[in-house]
Amino acid sequence: MAEEEDAEKGGNFNKVTSEPREVIISKIDTGFGFNVRGQITEGGQMKSINGELYAPLQHVSAVLGGGAAEQAGLLVGDRILAVNGEDVEGATHKTVVDCIRSGGDKLQLLVIAAPQDVPVLRDSYHSDDSNDLNYDYTERRTLPISIPDYQTIDSGTDKFVVYNIYMSGKLLCSKRYSQFVDLHNSLKKQFLDFIFPKLPGKWPFSMSDQQLDNRRRGLETYIEKVSAIKVIAEHRYMQEFLASDEEPEALNQNGRVVQHLTKPNSKPEIRIQLPDRSICTVCVSPDSTAQQVYSLVTQKMDISEETAMAFSLFQLLEDKFIRLLLPDERVHEIYIENYTNGEVTCIVMKRWMFNTKLESRLCRDETALSYMFWEGADAVARGFIQVDEHNFELKALRDSAKADKEKQIQYLKVIRKLPGYGEIVFPFCKCDARKDGFVVISVGFRNLKLHACDNNGALEGNVIEFHWSNITTHDISHDLSSFYFQYEREGKKPRTIKVFTPHYVFLKSCIDKALEEINTVTAEF
Repeated sequence: MAEEEDAEKGGNFNKVTSEPREVIISKIDTGFGFNVRGQITEGGQMKSINGELYAPLQHVSAVLGGGAAEQAGLLVGDRILAVNGEDVEGATHKTVVDCIRSGGDKLQLLVIAAPQDVPVLRDSYHSDDSNDLNYDYTERRTLPISIPDYQTIDSGTDKFVVYNIYMSGKLLCSKRYSQFVDLHNSLKKQFLDFIFPKLPGKWPFSMSDQQLDNRRRGLETYIEKVSAIKVIAEHRYMQEFLASDEEPEALNQNGRVVQHLTKPNSKPEIRIQLPDRSICTVCVSPDSTAQQVYSLVTQKMDISEETAMAFSLFQLLEDKFIRLLLPDERVHEIYIENYTNGEVTCIVMKRWMFNTKLESRLCRDETALSYMFWEGADAVARGFIQVDEHNFELKALRDSAKADKEKQIQYLKVIRKLPGYGEIVFPFCKCDARKDGFVVISVGFRNLKLHACDNNGALEGNVIEFHWSNITTHDISHDLSSFYFQYEREGKKPRTIKVFTPHYVFLKSCIDKALEEINTVTAEF
């Protein structure tokens, strides 16, 4: 009897499977009767749900008992794949909420139940109007942000204190206490369900040095805790508050400029990790592009033009994968948004070359030789190069080659002949050539490889190689959901393969680069 009552109350609960399912909800006087949670930024790392890879999905965080959603069979924890026929994989929270609201009184959802071992963030149900107030506060990270000192500004007619905010040891901006209060109030209105840390209280009288220092420490604790919440740190209120001005100014209570703040350098610093693991620090404008920043690095390190062409700037992602920065990407914005606990910086200078013949010629330059050696040693250490019986030989060479150019040349000669050298390996993803499986893509000078793997990325036995001469075309799909290439082998019809990687732009850049170098070799050798 209890089972029959549950079935009647739950609507379609008994039909829930691990496959995507359609839920149609008709709005009643209590609305649709559910809330959603999820990321506020677009895109993100793909994750496996029931054996399929999906971009980050908004999920159902609350369902009103007896409401329209519950009657239709919607469950807390369901991940939303589409709204009224529109794909919302990787979409922002606002986008999904807007799609729900724009469909009128009837809502068609394509959802997938969360695996039982995945924790679900549950909320108390709120009315539909509060859908856009639910954020995911569980994702945290540490920013190297601090308020080590303050300044007293005396314009002659007005006197007040500003607190200097530093990021990674470099002054970003200086703010008055009242500006912290304004930020606090704005954030509280935007993130209604978040419990914010306490802001130091107001004081109507003049403050002693000790009181000012106590306030400084309180503000530092506040900004550290708030910045640690990813969804809050990435909101425009925080981004605008922490924006580094090229010429910071102190304002009086009427908002008028009374003094330009003294600053060692008006431009923020960016730390770049070089191939030999050393750090190069450059001062950049907040809107500097990757191409401009790279030019500053090569000038500061006195890198020759020929060597500079064999390297580029990359972003180190959270899964340790690196992606090429496009020439017009703003590096400072990426830099301050992507700090992690374990890394000195997320911007790295890496080899951007596949051709070993060109590389060998380039290594006549000592800087290029040193950089290529350290790149190779790192690839061996991370298992990207199959060393097999050369393991002990390479270890001995590596230890003695750190300060010996001849040994570096010898080390590179050995590893250039080994499988995997100079290849860029992408995180595993879905591929239409494997109906129920995944692949790891690798791009090298001679070919493109698809390594079969399971849904956790563990490599299996099958590897398919596609020589560049067999690939007739390649591009990004029109809907920006995948990368495809067409290949043709003798005596067989052309065939197209799609790989569903979120790094499709970088993958296309790699193939374009490999083909460009092949043409260079054909012309020069």
